[in-house]
Amino acid sequence: MVSGAIFRYLLRPLSGPPLLLTIVVSLLGTMALFAGPFGFALASILAPWVWSYAYLLVDYTARGLPAPVLTIENTAPWHEPRPLVQIVLLAAAGYLVWYLHQGGNDPGAFAAAAIALVFFPASLAVLAVEGHVGRALWPPALLAVVHGIGLAYLVLIAIICGIAALVIALAPYLSTLFRLAVAQLGLYAIASCLGGALYERRLELGLEAWQSPEREAAKLDAGEARKRDRAAEGIYVLVRAGNHAAALTSLGVALGAAPTDPETYRWFRDRAASWQDRRIADRLTSELVSRLLILGRRGEALAEVESWWQQNGRFVPRAARDLDVLKSVATELAHPAARERLSNEAAAAAAAEKAAGNTPR
Repeated sequence: MVSGAIFRYLLRPLSGPPLLLTIVVSLLGTMALFAGPFGFALASILAPWVWSYAYLLVDYTARGLPAPVLTIENTAPWHEPRPLVQIVLLAAAGYLVWYLHQGGNDPGAFAAAAIALVFFPASLAVLAVEGHVGRALWPPALLAVVHGIGLAYLVLIAIICGIAALVIALAPYLSTLFRLAVAQLGLYAIASCLGGALYERRLELGLEAWQSPEREAAKLDAGEARKRDRAAEGIYVLVRAGNHAAALTSLGVALGAAPTDPETYRWFRDRAASWQDRRIADRLTSELVSRLLILGRRGEALAEVESWWQQNGRFVPRAARDLDVLKSVATELAHPAARERLSNEAAAAAAAEKAAGNTPR
């Protein structure tokens, strides 16, 4: 389940670049407290580092990538406006809550705070992944993220509340160094979990991951397709040259070790169906049908035979048992014409084989 998968992203900040940045910022932040005006300047640099890196964690995790490495570009805020925009949005939401509370409208303040909390992950996700400020405030875009993540969105809300409560509860008992470290790790954990939720639901959200099982499978499929194309071209050259025996040998190599998947038979058969010499295609159809019968896909096997006949192909069963099963299926499915043709073609093939055997040499 996606909800369970999100929790494994909680530990992501405890290693690699996020942990290193946490250590560096915690040490420098502690020093900044005792450095006077210089310390204020240092803190104003460190805070954007942390917030900008949290954004990158959302983006990278959502794309299926490892945590971003520590570079000037990945931590400096001047080239990246999204974190600043999010801070402004949070400040505006906080001001609205404060204003309603000061005006005595506590229900309104509570409602505004609840809405901000509920839609904060969606807004951060839209801004971090798409980089579009308008969509980060557009209710339909936020609701689309909530709907795409599904019930796991409630888990995200619970994680945010839980981490915030944990940081607040531990703060009085920790030194400044560890308070800074815990706060950063909490923020990075929230960012990782949000990115993880987006990654786990990438298909529903229409999010293009740069690394995913689907992309890896597509690469493998593309490589397999090129390999099959080369094999088919090599077999075709041998068929054109009239070297049928060598073509069959190459075909056996291309099909691979038994058992061969029916789709592989079907792919090579469809490719060979366009050749002038259709003996290879006929043979592949017979092997495909035989394989389908072994797998118990009897109706599909008969459908392949009938389809091949419609393409003016010739079907010769690989074994007598295949013929008997196909005739039985044709009877069960009320295909009398198919049963009669199977019997006639099998008899014709047997007669031709017998005549060839009796031909004087």
